Amino acid sequence: MHSFNKFTVTLAFAAVSTAGVALAGDGKVYPGSACVPYSSGSANILQRFSDYALNTSTGNSALVTCPVVKDIVGGTRLEYIRISYNKTNSSGFYCQVFSKNHSGTSFHTSSKWDSSSTGNKTMILPDVNAYGSGSVSLYCIIPPGGRITSYRVDEQ
Repeated sequence: MHSFNKFTVTLAFAAVSTAGVALAGDGKVYPGSACVPYSSGSANILQRFSDYALNTSTGNSALVTCPVVKDIVGGTRLEYIRISYNKTNSSGFYCQVFSKNHSGTSFHTSSKWDSSSTGNKTMILPDVNAYGSGSVSLYCIIPPGGRITSYRVDEQ
């Protein structure tokens, strides 16, 4: 006859109860101030504060790149790509995410354009495939007087 101790039974139950359960992805939220100018023209009009990036121009849009940490090396999907921002005029706000392979020769992309009214907004980009050993880049065009307050990327 077999004898089981309490630890063995508990361990076996834990293994059976978690078998086949999908684990949640890894999501990160970044402050808008992490975004930096992509061009010298944008450098002259982008002001970064502790938690947001502001386009100080009254007539020109600013092109920024926003860092994204990809730390699930085998991850194959970017989900819930959300950008929180403010528009002070009807000029368009645009963001695009690139997932590139390790050599930068192939990529998947997702983008969205908002030409709606002013105010605090949230843009959610469509999900995009990711390369397991590649990198991720996020680029946005901030209209005059606009700001990025935060952005989030989840990876699976």
